[in-house]
Amino acid sequence: MAKRGLIFLMLIYGLMIVLFYSPNPSFSIFNKRWDGCSNLTLMISEMGGHVELVRSLDCFNNTGDLEGAVLVILSPISEFAESEREEVIEFVRRGGGLIIADDFRMGDSISECFGVKFSKKLLLEPSSYSKQPSFPRVNLTVDGRTYSMLLNYPSTLVLTGRFVEGKYLVKHGEEELDCELLVLVKSSGVSWLDVDYDLSWDENEPRSSFPLIALIKLERGRVAVVSDPDLFINDMITRFDNREVVKYLLEYVSGNSSSPTFYIMEERVWRVKPLFYYALAFADRWGEIPIFSKLFLSFAAVGLIFLGLLYGISSASGYPFLRSILGLLGGAEEELEEEKVPEVVRREAEVGYGEYLLPLYERIFDKLKEDLGLESISPEDPGLIDLILARHPSLDAGSLRTLMIRYIDLMKGGRISDFRTFTRIFDTLMVLGRELNVEW
Repeated sequence: MAKRGLIFLMLIYGLMIVLFYSPNPSFSIFNKRWDGCSNLTLMISEMGGHVELVRSLDCFNNTGDLEGAVLVILSPISEFAESEREEVIEFVRRGGGLIIADDFRMGDSISECFGVKFSKKLLLEPSSYSKQPSFPRVNLTVDGRTYSMLLNYPSTLVLTGRFVEGKYLVKHGEEELDCELLVLVKSSGVSWLDVDYDLSWDENEPRSSFPLIALIKLERGRVAVVSDPDLFINDMITRFDNREVVKYLLEYVSGNSSSPTFYIMEERVWRVKPLFYYALAFADRWGEIPIFSKLFLSFAAVGLIFLGLLYGISSASGYPFLRSILGLLGGAEEELEEEKVPEVVRREAEVGYGEYLLPLYERIFDKLKEDLGLESISPEDPGLIDLILARHPSLDAGSLRTLMIRYIDLMKGGRISDFRTFTRIFDTLMVLGRELNVEW
């Protein structure tokens, strides 16, 4: 009896987890980790603004002037439908603001409405960067002041409209939108698009000064298109002058309103939404469902609730659940022998990212032995980093120490489970390999 009661409680708690728990994804304003945007909401509050969540723009259909209302779309994982794109254009025309920031996802379906696409190619900036060219530093001058902005694996913008007598004309269906466009930020002339993601320049890879942030005016509204959504995440918003750049963009799209409202399309960053979200969306559309469908769904809901109560009562009383149902249906009362089915769990061995890094580590260590004139190298030797820095003073001691710690952990069976950590270690190994002239 106690065992059945425990199973019942576990099912209840499990159901609550399934319904209400979902880890906050990157770019979510509810995510307080490094890749979330909780600090963005604090910035908005500090400038006197308000934050609201919005699923669609239907709520603005019957409103008048939209000045001070700003729609924020960060790295959307799904395309916007044609009707949604029309709503966004109308929102901007009536005085609303829009921030669309993306790099490699589905932001094109909105930005193309205003004559801008995302190249979805990685920008590398060899002339000015932090640690590596995929973290470019770019300067921009606003109102006589120069800011230094740091980006994180950014893409670039592609202008698809045409300039005619100072206007930027954008083809949209049968009409052309009459816009004004300003490229606020560009990369340097020696930057290039890393088409094959090998972090080195090839002859077929375009090298130029690429647009990174574009500001657009359409009738009474303003749009900011940003080629790196990481500019808004918690870890990046405090780097260099990023905070001032983000503040300028927020003020621009809100028309410098004293009390703007920023409508965040939070649902567009959720790859897997919690079930309660679908329940709320279903409740919004309950009035549109035919009466017979309402009756069917109501009976089904009542039936599920009844079965849940029956299971709870039968478990608490020690009476088998299946026999309870058979009794209600007039079925036989004979004992039902539980069939014990052996559970066979087959799992394929997980291939960790670390297994791809170990050969790179070994090649680095071989080169270090050759450079330092050592017969063997022990990553646990505390003096190893000092020897390396004496020979290669341009290397970063902290990065070397992190590499050694990671290597020791991998050799002891540790694993790297997320792609970003793998990428950082890989990039650091590449920097070290170039310094040592390692031939891969």
